[in-house]
Parts: sequence; C-alpha cells; structure tokens
Amino acid sequence: LVYACCGAVALRILSAGAIVLCPSVRASPIRLSGFPAKYLRTFSTRTTNNNAQTQPTTNAAVQTDYLSIPPLPDSEKPEPLTLHIISAYQKSDRFDFPEEGAVLSEYLQAIEGISRQFLTQLLKFGSVWYARIPPHPNAKLDQETRELVLQIREEKFKYMTPNQISSTSFKPERLDESHIDMMVEKGSLLRIHCYPIRFPRCYQVQWKSRVIANEEHYLVLDKPDGVPVSYTVDNRLENCLRCTAQAIGREEDLYITHRLDQPTSGVLIMGKTKEFVAFFNKLLSNRAKCLEKRYRVLTKRPLPLGNHEAYIYPVEHIGRNPQRYEISAMQVPNSKYCDLKVISSSQITLGSKPDGKGWDNWVEGEKAFESTVILGTGRTHQIRAMAKFLGSPVFGDTLQDANNPEVVHDRIALQAYELRINTNIDDENETFFLGSKDCSNAMEKFFGGKKEVVFRAKEPWWRQPSCDSEAKNAA
Repeated sequence: LVYACCGAVALRILSAGAIVLCPSVRASPIRLSGFPAKYLRTFSTRTTNNNAQTQPTTNAAVQTDYLSIPPLPDSEKPEPLTLHIISAYQKSDRFDFPEEGAVLSEYLQAIEGISRQFLTQLLKFGSVWYARIPPHPNAKLDQETRELVLQIREEKFKYMTPNQISSTSFKPERLDESHIDMMVEKGSLLRIHCYPIRFPRCYQVQWKSRVIANEEHYLVLDKPDGVPVSYTVDNRLENCLRCTAQAIGREEDLYITHRLDQPTSGVLIMGKTKEFVAFFNKLLSNRAKCLEKRYRVLTKRPLPLGNHEAYIYPVEHIGRNPQRYEISAMQVPNSKYCDLKVISSSQITLGSKPDGKGWDNWVEGEKAFESTVILGTGRTHQIRAMAKFLGSPVFGDTLQDANNPEVVHDRIALQAYELRINTNIDDENETFFLGSKDCSNAMEKFFGGKKEVVFRAKEPWWRQPSCDSEAKNAA
C-alpha cells in the first residue's frame, strides 16, 4: 500500500480504469514499462504465511460462503487477497469512469467481479477502506510507482486550496453498509480485504456467563481465548467489544481500555462511557501505584522465582501471523525495558490434550508447572517472550517458536487471572484528576469509594475437565 504500515507492494494496472496495488509478503514490485498501460495482463498477489505468488486474477474465484455468519463448519480458508485500487484517469472498454465519479458497487462489479451481495458482506465486516486522496507513497515502493502516486496526488491538489489540503485527512476510513452506493472519486484509494480473518470462537462462547461485573460506567469480562479484544483491520464484527455489548443488549460497542492477546484469556475491563475510559487511562499511566495485574502461566518446567528484568524487541514478521518478539539481557537496537516478578510456581498434572496441531509437548498425565506472575511493564507479548527466555515457553505458544511459525494457536496456557485497582490515592497523586473532577470524586463515582477493587477470572481452561468444554457445550 502507499502508506507506511504495508510491506512490499506489487502494482498492477487494469484496463478497467483502475490502478490496483496488492500488498504482499516478500514480493518485489512488478516493473512496468510505462503509464498508462492498457494492454498489460491483470495481476494480483495472493499470499500465504511463508511466501507470496503473483498470479493472474480470476474474478470467479471469490468465495462468498467464507463470509457466512456464523462461519460454515466446512468453509475452507482462502489465501489472503487484499486489493488496493486507485481509480485511474484513462477510459477503457470495460469501464468508462465518469467525471463526477462512479458508484462503488457498480465500479467493483465492473473491474473485479465483486457482486453487490459479496460487497455488502465485506462492508458489514468493515473490510473496505476509502481515502479521497492516496496517502504519500511508502519508501518501499519502486521509483516508478512512487512517481505515479505523486502524479495523482499533484493532480488532485490542483483543485484544492491550501486550507483544504491542510484540513484533509489522507488516512483511509472504514466504510460500512450505508456506503454501498457512494460515489468513488477519480484518483481516490480503495482498500478491500476480500477474505477477512475470521474468529469462529466468538460463536462458541457463552458471553453472559463470562461477565464478572456489569456496572454503569464499565464492564469486566472473563475474556475467552481465541477472540480479539477490539476490531482488526479487516473484521469489526468478531471481537470482545461487540460480542459482549450484544450479549447485554447494548446497541453501541463497548470501549477499549486495555488489551489482552487474542489467545490469552482472563480479566478484561471495557468502558461503557468515555469518561471512565479517560479515567482508566490515567490509572494505566500511574500503573506502578494504581494497578496490579497477575497472570497464571503454564509451562513444562518451573519459571525461576523472583524479579526478572530484560529488554524486548521485535523480530521478523512472517505472513499474517502476529508480530514475534525476542528478549535480550542487554539493551539492543529497537528494544524496550521490561520486567516481571514470578511469585509462585506449583506442580499440576496435565489433562487431555487440546485439539489442533502444535501440542506435541503436552502429554496427558505428565507433570507441568503453573506459575503466578505479576506484570511490571506491559509490553506486547512480554510474558510469552520472557517465559521462553527463562527456559520454558508457555504451553501452546508456537508464535515464539521460530522453528514452527506456521502453527499459531487461538489458545495458549496464559490467563490474566486477577486485576487489582488501588483507589487509595495519597496526596502526592492529587494531580491525578479526571476533567474538572478531582481524583477522589472519580474514585467515589466509579468504585463507590472502596480502597481497593479486585476482579478475578474463573479457573483457567487447562484446569477444566475438558480443555474444549465450552466450545462443545455451545455446539
């Protein structure tokens, strides 16, 4: 894509009056001899976790059943396909782009064979993004493509005043069903995630039974594994914010206050009011005094007791898998300080092996160790990376296994089992306030003036009689 969050980009020009940029993994841009190029073959990049192949596009390959709600049990997961379309200026036999713009549904039907029904589903999932002006081209694009995008931007800027340019957002916005017949301007950007990542686990969860506290300003959930907390770039339907809101009869989605990894379960606080979200953000900024997060971690060997300090840094990102992190005892480039404390470790007996691949080291009846960890800093994947660094990876966490990057579980043996909120703020923290209300009033409003509030999750899944009991009950 022409903005920074994408990797390598393959460019193709359709004879339908559109330039299509397809993000790929480790793919070199297709070199074009000139622009416009009406007689080039139509190309798209289809990616898997480990490689990318540039192939001729087949419009008939669209798998409409993939977007069924809930997902069909026998639905095959198609290879990722994301289209980045910049509506071009030249005319063609396939589509004559009007000066006043084109209707979105008609345009995509003409140039990509995307039916109105399939587009409606994509819009419902939030899988279509739009920007009136393409963002500034990414430095990873080849020179020819950069010049092309800059040419389009310059052409659009000709008709805008300096004030309009400074006030225009170039960030793509997510479209919904109400936009199906919107007008697509010349030179605008469309990003279409044809096959959004699905989270079928959210249809197996008994959401109401997982609510720990349901108050006026917030809700506390025992988050299920396998479901993201918030929206993903291509799926705004299947997440905790929306599913929990639907379960309690709330029309609007809940607000995010903090995150847990998709395969992690446990205590998650979500806001009902923006006022509470702002207040909780203040608590997070004073984490050392106001919050204490405790986790249960299941490993093959015990984690060493005591404080552990290190530096965490990102490593190579493979395919659509989440970002992987490594730990170093010394500070290295792009690393951040992290710390945690292991306060206990007890031996347990493993139950039945979870379903799926990647659980080879889980042997029913063998011994394992459940450790209690207090999180200091809250770095992404911190506990998972530090457990591996300390000599015993979290059960099920194949993401941290560089030798097995393809198997990424929807469930790992990591639970955020307890969250303590310290509401006894001393005078030193009286600058800690919410809007025009001082801190003590906010504490009284949200927590009834209690000195300490503690939320706990239920028993972790690995202590249940069956590791997949909830999913089987729902089925």
